[in-house]
Amino acid sequence: MERKRGNYEQAKTLGMESMALACEMEDKWQLAGIVGWVGLLTVFRLDEHDLAEALLEESLTLNREIGSWEYFAYSLEGFAGLAGAKAQGGRAARLWGAAEALRKTIGAPLSIEGRLYFERSMVAARAQLGEAAWEEAFARGWRWRPKRPQSTSWEKATMPDSITLARKGAHTLPAGVNS
Repeated sequence: MERKRGNYEQAKTLGMESMALACEMEDKWQLAGIVGWVGLLTVFRLDEHDLAEALLEESLTLNREIGSWEYFAYSLEGFAGLAGAKAQGGRAARLWGAAEALRKTIGAPLSIEGRLYFERSMVAARAQLGEAAWEEAFARGWRWRPKRPQSTSWEKATMPDSITLARKGAHTLPAGVNS
């Protein structure tokens, strides 16, 4: 509610309190969603890039562990916004492309509200590259697809081993997405 009112600092404070409660309750599902949400807030509304990076790393890790691919995609979109804010337009485009590819694969398109939320960052990243370079980089990210599991349950799926987040600042994603 505070985010919708434009009270971003208060929203962040409440989000951090919610994270503490989810940790205390040992609720990994809630924690994964909250950490990602606060990470997105810090990228797109507060421009706190160091905090955003740490939160988004944790969000990717948690969402990968629990198999929450929609929130994994939100984290990729957060990293895309972060790359755009750091004038890394090519990386931003590849990450947006990878996030959209994942969303298409899992059948979870970004909502209109979500698209509006990310629009400022996407426009800035496009402007950094120019239209042709943006389209080429976006297509490189788009070509990445997670392997579809045999079962219909995405909760049991695993992401490719090529996704590693251990190197701070590197965020190695599938071939072609990060480089």
